[in-house]
Amino acid sequence: MFFVPPILSDPLTSLLGNRYIRYIRCILRTRRARQLGNEVALDMREEMMMAEEQLDEAASSAPRRFRLVALDIDGTLLDPNGQITPRTEAAIAVTRAAGVIVTLVTGRRWSITSTIAERLGLSDPLIVCDGAVIRSYPAGDAIYESLLAPETAQEAATLLADAGLPVVAQYIDPTNSLQEYLIAQEAPAHPEWLAGYLSFYERQTTFVPLESLCLGRPSALRLATFGPLELLRQVAERLTALNCGTEVIHQGNYGSAELTVYAERVSKGAGLVWLARYLGIAMEETLAIGDSANDISMLRAAGLGVAMGNAVPEVYAVAGAFTASNAEDGVAQALERYILEPLGNSGYPIDALAAPRVNTV
Repeated sequence: MFFVPPILSDPLTSLLGNRYIRYIRCILRTRRARQLGNEVALDMREEMMMAEEQLDEAASSAPRRFRLVALDIDGTLLDPNGQITPRTEAAIAVTRAAGVIVTLVTGRRWSITSTIAERLGLSDPLIVCDGAVIRSYPAGDAIYESLLAPETAQEAATLLADAGLPVVAQYIDPTNSLQEYLIAQEAPAHPEWLAGYLSFYERQTTFVPLESLCLGRPSALRLATFGPLELLRQVAERLTALNCGTEVIHQGNYGSAELTVYAERVSKGAGLVWLARYLGIAMEETLAIGDSANDISMLRAAGLGVAMGNAVPEVYAVAGAFTASNAEDGVAQALERYILEPLGNSGYPIDALAAPRVNTV
């Protein structure tokens, strides 16, 4: 069954008429053709953008007032070189100057997320670790946490190891709540699948036997593993019996597909819902932008979910709107189109911030 995006499920739908029907048919046709292997004949991004253009005239007659913008980082805020471009930085600055709250919603840790927030001049809570933790910014106080109980984490770790997957458990440092440390499985079946990840965090990692990975320890922030995508998907399905939350990413930051295991109901979407309620903002007043599978819950939850031009097909299927890729300032274009232009701020200078691009890899 095809999921109808939130933006098309509200009273605006009545204004769309035949345009709405053509839009849905366009998406279904694209998805079906790709399932049949007709890759050459179709460019999904171009087809989606064309379909959305058919909605502009009707949508413009019912402009929305967004109060909260949620931005994914990798593949969305950052360009393909891992940088924030001047145009994107300027668009975020003008959006905030217009009274709209901007937050980051990411699978990344607090340390790098807070660095990016500082560069952008943000001042509101940040959602990290795919929604498992929400911290005030800049103070870094945890205002929300949903951790994985030791017994559940150990069961999940055992299931992963039995499938031949290497396992890493991530914990919040009890001596410094803004830092994390890792406990990794000794002698996994495929250590090479873990090599890319551990090359970044080797100094933070302690190796222990599988049976003591999680038991006798504090509640874990999450478990992570890496390997072939289909194997990760199969294992993720088995983990549902343990009442765990899971996220499978096709291609993460470490050169392979990733599976992350969280406490039940942890997701970017759940994090966004919690934060909006905390800030006293209705969900229809939220706009979220993302590109990857772990952004799907966030785009579904938001009043308007915007897919990047470089998004995976599953994200296109749930998005209510589409923008350019992260190589073409897609975030800036979305902010200009859905927030700044309706507010009359479409003519801000793109070079408003003279600082060079910042590398955040």
